[in-house]
Amino acid sequence: MGKAEKCLSSFCSMPVIITSRKAASVNCHQAKRDKAPEYLIVNLTLAIITTVIVLSRLLFKRFIGAARKNSPDDWAVLVAFAVGLPCAFLNHFGLVPNGLGKDAWTLDLETVSKFAMYFYVLEVLYTAAVALIKMTFLVFYFSIFTSASSRRWTRPLLWLAVVFDVLLGIISVCVAAVQCVPVSYYWDRYKDESADGHCIPIEPLAWANGVLSVALDILIILIPLAEVVKMQMHWKKKMGVILMFLLGTAVTVISTLRLLSVSGFSSLVNITWEFYGVALWSTVEINTGIVCTCLPTIRLILVRISPRVFGSYGSRSGSRLPSSSAGSKFSRKTSSGTSTVLYPNLEDEDV
Repeated sequence: MGKAEKCLSSFCSMPVIITSRKAASVNCHQAKRDKAPEYLIVNLTLAIITTVIVLSRLLFKRFIGAARKNSPDDWAVLVAFAVGLPCAFLNHFGLVPNGLGKDAWTLDLETVSKFAMYFYVLEVLYTAAVALIKMTFLVFYFSIFTSASSRRWTRPLLWLAVVFDVLLGIISVCVAAVQCVPVSYYWDRYKDESADGHCIPIEPLAWANGVLSVALDILIILIPLAEVVKMQMHWKKKMGVILMFLLGTAVTVISTLRLLSVSGFSSLVNITWEFYGVALWSTVEINTGIVCTCLPTIRLILVRISPRVFGSYGSRSGSRLPSSSAGSKFSRKTSSGTSTVLYPNLEDEDV
């Protein structure tokens, strides 16, 4: 029915199309579809996990970590979390009760309109949360890459990524907020035949934002990996650091999957069903991104719980070097040829 709906949408209003599809569905005895229960499980599980991890990070850094204070990247992740958490509430109390995972023609028009309104708000929050999560990674990198070599190459790249992220975030939020004129047309068109307005086509908009976002993700991943590869350290330690940073690629993979889900749109008529994939992957992306920003602190906590299992090579061998010996939290070979700390002693460093 996708092509038929596209054709009808050129001549008929959304309420007329949905009502006609409801009649066809009843006459053809079509089974009702509902994927809301599985979405509720995913949304609630991820929200709980993310909340526990973020609170653990902040409390650990404030009361147990070496510095006994929260660093700029902690405040950055708190801001990202403050924007991301409302998404979970809107998913649970806004999208699902108003038909997410169901066909629009099995619902009344008022419900479909409410769904569209909640989805509009989530679009704006999603674009803001994604930009803030990327900024959290960048703030963290600024805190660990402080050596002379980093100032020459890495930090300028980080500033480039910051500018890219800020511009992309502002543009994405603004476009999401004013994609329809008037804004209320975004949801009014589903219940009011006389609603007058127009909207930017959603698929090209989503693709443009998604491609640029994935490109920035790749840059954010490559910057620290390039630094780690140049470090003089035991290969096991180096692989451990690389693995930690590569876990951040999970966000890129999920962003790509979300982008692909947009390409499956056949129309904007059956939004409660067709937006399911976008809603699902957006939820996974935001929560995974926030969790990934907490990975270094998660390791610190695991080291405290079981140092023999999660401790670094240096901690297991009993070695402990002063923080002043390093030019950054990741140290390199000195000009005299002697090696300093080659891996952040995460038991002591306030990463």
